Amino acid sequence: MLRILRRFFANPFNPRGGQGGQRKNPSQRIASLAMLKDESLFTENSNYNELLSKFFDYCKAIWSGKEKLQETPSYDLQKTLSNWSKSIPFLNASQVAKLSKILGILRVKDENLWTKIEKHVQRKVFKDLSPKDISELAKSSLECNRTSDAFWNTLENTIITRVYPTKRFEASELTDLLISLIELNKGNIELNKPLNDNLADCAGDLTIKDIIRLIFLFNKQGFVEDRVLKNISKRCVELKSELDGTKLQQIIIFFIKNFVDPEYITAIEEEILSKINIMTLNNLSMITLHYAKYYSESTHKSKHKNEIFIAIEKFMAKNKDSLVENHKGTLLPEEALLRVMWSLSTSDNMGSMRLWKNYAYELDKKPSLMKIDNAFMVRDLKHKLAVLGLY
Repeated sequence: MLRILRRFFANPFNPRGGQGGQRKNPSQRIASLAMLKDESLFTENSNYNELLSKFFDYCKAIWSGKEKLQETPSYDLQKTLSNWSKSIPFLNASQVAKLSKILGILRVKDENLWTKIEKHVQRKVFKDLSPKDISELAKSSLECNRTSDAFWNTLENTIITRVYPTKRFEASELTDLLISLIELNKGNIELNKPLNDNLADCAGDLTIKDIIRLIFLFNKQGFVEDRVLKNISKRCVELKSELDGTKLQQIIIFFIKNFVDPEYITAIEEEILSKINIMTLNNLSMITLHYAKYYSESTHKSKHKNEIFIAIEKFMAKNKDSLVENHKGTLLPEEALLRVMWSLSTSDNMGSMRLWKNYAYELDKKPSLMKIDNAFMVRDLKHKLAVLGLY
């Protein structure tokens, strides 16, 4: 994740590299902050794009992992923030959005500075905000927990009256905006249709990162508009070769719980089958459990559910011990293993008798599994294994 952030912050205002693509080292970036404490630099006629670039250099030093926020003298940062606070009236729409982006990244929650930014947006620059500006303001407001109704009403009205008549948010911009609206419990009913239409239209440009973030959002909401669901499902299939075990797990669970068209479920199932060998115990436990609990032959109609269970059983027969040993997750390894084994037992394909016999022996060695959440699985498994003559 940190490597991704480093690439992202490599040059925020000139993605092509600018000026030969030269990079500053962390000490040079910290020096940028020291320079910005000079209040004489902040005048009505200052080059605020350049000053913002200097301030972002400080961000890059923090995110490089080689410097930490507390290692920078607090005086420099506080003085710099004070200078920015006094300069808010001189900033245009794009500049105030970029400043908010930096504050969001640094998680700066200076009440006075944020209040000035919000009022400046409300009173002066709202009419000039681009979709990108709005997205940056929304995301940074979420990062710093800014919930002013007046400010958010201004953003929402600007979206309705100045964006959607002729413009659209790009995919990643819209992802940030939607997550901010939902997480902060903002957004009026008039936004529903244009936002959903925009998302359905730009779904073909979503990245895997965008999609996974949106899946968490949809899970929290509990519903997805039909056209959005179809277009995002199609995009998942287009990007399936980029999916690792965890992302495949998240997407197939989302597909099953939302009754996605069988053609899309089948395509992701085929990818799972080709990547069983990279799955962790946590991936396998989540995938099999959701098949066992939510999958219905009559409604999902996928082609590969049984094949997946057979492939997972064979994989478990060869790799169970190493999967348990290397398990990482919120569940104890024996609980994750129980979920896999119980889920597999719900099918009619319990073919690896050695695997099941060994697990029957292990069940008696783990009395801790008989907690409330697991008890029914243990009882169910013992009954099925007894029927097979293995317990």
